[in-house]
Order: sequence, then C-alpha cells, then structure tokens
Amino acid sequence: MRTQLIRKVIFTELIGRVEPPAPQATRALILVHRRELVEQAARQCSLRYPEKKVEIEMGNLHSSGVADITVASIQSINSQDRINKFSAADYKLVLVDEAHHIVSAAYLKVLDHFGIPEARLEMKSTPALVGVSATLSRADGVALGKVIKDIVYHKYVSYR
Repeated sequence: MRTQLIRKVIFTELIGRVEPPAPQATRALILVHRRELVEQAARQCSLRYPEKKVEIEMGNLHSSGVADITVASIQSINSQDRINKFSAADYKLVLVDEAHHIVSAAYLKVLDHFGIPEARLEMKSTPALVGVSATLSRADGVALGKVIKDIVYHKYVSYR
C-alpha cells in the first residue's frame, strides 16, 4: 500500500512537468486496472492540482473526455465506444500504473488509440508514455520493451 502511494505522488508530479507535444495537448490520462487504484490516483491528482478538472472513467462513472486529468480503469475505457471521446491530439501524457500489464491486449488497444506504438517508428508527435510499477517482469515472460522504450529508474529492494 505504501509503495502504491509513493508511485502516485511521483507520477502525479509528472503531470505538471511534461511538456505538451503541441499547444492544444494539455491533458493527461492515467490508466489503472483496479477500482482502488482509480480512486487513489483521482484523489491524489485532485489534491495536487486543485485548479484542474479531474474525472473518472470507470463502471457507471463516465468522464466527459475533456477533463484536464482523466483516471480510467482499463476495462471501462475499452468497453463499448468509451475511448472514442478522447482525442489523442489533446493529450500530452498517458500514465500507466502497474505498468507490467502494459503489454496486454487491453492496454495496447488504448495506446494504439493515442498513436503511441507507431509513434516510435514514424516519429509522430504523440502523448508521452510513462509507466510505473513495482514489478519489472511478467510471469508469462512477455517483454515490456514491446511498449516501454527506456527504464529511467529502477531500485531493487531485498526483503530479508
């Protein structure tokens, strides 16, 4: 639980520091896979940026698609046509919590919507992608390098 809160504080700080790839690209999307993480991230963003509109896309909660910061569960943003209200051109940042899930089909679908996978090949102007996780490997052995280009910070902690 403490590790999750530390990650939220760190990635919440990134929202204000990432430069937009285009003048209109000012929004941030945070993707998570559990209700508890959606609520934690939204709470942390509201505390850090009281002047910004923070919305949730999860279950019965439908965001407008135009909030400054949207926190979405991966299951909800992928259901029906909910992702279509998010214009990729308006986003400067896509943050993925528990990023070891990022190579799953659900996450890849969202990243594709924002133009992120092909951006590396075509040098397009797309939102920055940041993944945070306390787990740097997957049980199924699928490499995170399929999506994550660089690991910026890694700290190994041994619990003996």
